[in-house]
Amino acid sequence: MRKLALAATLVLFAVASSAQQPRILHGTVTSIPASPNLGAQIRASKTAFIGYSVPEIESEHVMCCFTTYGDYRTGGTCSLDRDGSSFNSSDRDDFHVASSDVFAIVYHVENGEIARVRSYSMDCALDANGAAVTWIDGVDPKKSVALLASMLGSAGHRSESVMSTLAMHADASATTELERILSSTTAPDGTRGQAAFWLGQTRGRRGYEDVLAVAQSLPASPHLREKAVFALSQSKAPGAIDALINLAKHDPTAHVRSQALFWLSQKAGNKAAGAIRASLDDDPDSGVRDKAVFAVSQLPNDESVPMLIELMKSHRDPSVRKKAAFWLGQKHDPRALAAIEDVLKR
Repeated sequence: MRKLALAATLVLFAVASSAQQPRILHGTVTSIPASPNLGAQIRASKTAFIGYSVPEIESEHVMCCFTTYGDYRTGGTCSLDRDGSSFNSSDRDDFHVASSDVFAIVYHVENGEIARVRSYSMDCALDANGAAVTWIDGVDPKKSVALLASMLGSAGHRSESVMSTLAMHADASATTELERILSSTTAPDGTRGQAAFWLGQTRGRRGYEDVLAVAQSLPASPHLREKAVFALSQSKAPGAIDALINLAKHDPTAHVRSQALFWLSQKAGNKAAGAIRASLDDDPDSGVRDKAVFAVSQLPNDESVPMLIELMKSHRDPSVRKKAAFWLGQKHDPRALAAIEDVLKR
């Protein structure tokens, strides 16, 4: 009996979660129950905007709209008739989203077809600008995932917004779908690269391992491997930095080594700096060594300036010395200018 009661509680929670609505301003909202065919229900909408809520994967993303002026950011309201929702890290202090287990998905329907899909945090106010909005209660998350996945292969849809919306689903079918796209032999590399990014962003250790496998896969195209290397660089999984270092040092493809070096340069820390410095001494490809000099220039000044000075003065490769001098010249640091003057006076 206790198990039956628990199951009933979970079902009621899922229904209640999917019935939640975001704050919709300046518009009339009509609620309707979900039908068996979600795609047909949405395309048959009598209103231009129709949406629903589903359980959200645990993440650090705020899905809302912002205007940024330097270090100041304002916003928190999105217009449904504009192409303007965006993902932002929630570590900023100037916009806080109330804890929610669900997120909102809104479709813009034109002439019986889905023209646009956007996802929003539940605490993000949505301005309907006088339009009527239909809200569907009780949507099955699996049907939502299936609908979005079907849209990825259709012309006229921006795959970035469809993929990101799919990825924010907590349902296990979303993970399965992202992995299916990533391993597909027929999907474009751009679509597979987006799947890699969102697997790394939202699927924890499992997503990290999916992305790492593609980054290390020699049969994969250079473009797809580049996307996977970027996804690794954005992963917070333990071992991601070590994986990038391993690719920078040992991958047989010069382009992949260069990409790994670049993304390592965006990571502060002795481990990343040491790997970049080692590539300058050990990599047999001159193009990779040139990219490594640029990677050094991207490190924080307290790391990059002394290393560039050393490279300019003493590296055995004339091309490395020349590029180190060039990147030193781009630094607004008195140590860089003094070192360049010293070399010129010799």
